[in-house]
Amino acid sequence: MVQGSLGTYFEMVLGEADPALFSRKFIKALLDEQLRGYNNAKRLFALTMFELWRRHYKVNVPGH
Repeated sequence: MVQGSLGTYFEMVLGEADPALFSRKFIKALLDEQLRGYNNAKRLFALTMFELWRRHYKVNVPGH
């Protein structure tokens, strides 16, 4: 879990992302590392914005 409301939002959005597009294991690792002091904020922000863009424009993974 990432600290703060923004971290909670990242977790919520990325936790609901299509697993065919986002590796749950990789996302969890980024979130866990962020808690341990690594700076993954830019990566998490970019992935969250991509997921929100994908949802807004209804872009789906081919074959799913």
